[in-house]
Amino acid sequence: MMKKYLYSNGVSLIELLVIIAIIGIFATLGTQGYQSIVSGSNFISNKTEFFQYLNDIRFRAFSENKHYRIHIVNNANNADIKLYETKIDNLKWRDIDLIRRCAWRADNGSAFDECENTFCNANIDPKSGGTLHRVEIKTINKLNFKRCTDKNCTSQWVDALGNPTINICYLFDGTIALSEAANKKLFLETASTSDNTSVVINTIHKTGYVE
Repeated sequence: MMKKYLYSNGVSLIELLVIIAIIGIFATLGTQGYQSIVSGSNFISNKTEFFQYLNDIRFRAFSENKHYRIHIVNNANNADIKLYETKIDNLKWRDIDLIRRCAWRADNGSAFDECENTFCNANIDPKSGGTLHRVEIKTINKLNFKRCTDKNCTSQWVDALGNPTINICYLFDGTIALSEAANKKLFLETASTSDNTSVVINTIHKTGYVE
């Protein structure tokens, strides 16, 4: 009696579907991992570009012996960094103690008369004309910024008029004009507009040092 041996030289349809499913899972995980790496890399690069720009303005203020005011405007995906300097006919910029004393106060015309037009106080509308002169605009891609009230960013800082304004005023000695109420520190949240998980809070000290 002859025995017939059957040999399978391939795989069944079910086995093929299982293999395809496994390959699909690994491909998805790999793509997500790659996108995460790219997104994280872009966030770090853009954040570094922003803080390098702040450091450059700090150096310019010191080397050129003048004040510079940075006004940050968030857009849908990017942030515009508008740089201003004071006009030469505004003599109040020369008194650095006055500027520190008036830092970010809102002058309603009676309460803080001495602080009116001191360049760094928040009630001055940051635009061309008046006591300000716009120097340049720099766009930081895929980042938005928020000024926080503390290092944990439990709430957003607003100026005396109730606006979430972000201004950083570098004085001609390289320091930042901050009121005593700000505890000589400015807390700035940097968030990616392309990746909700990429958020960091930096402390900018009155000396201009960033940590």
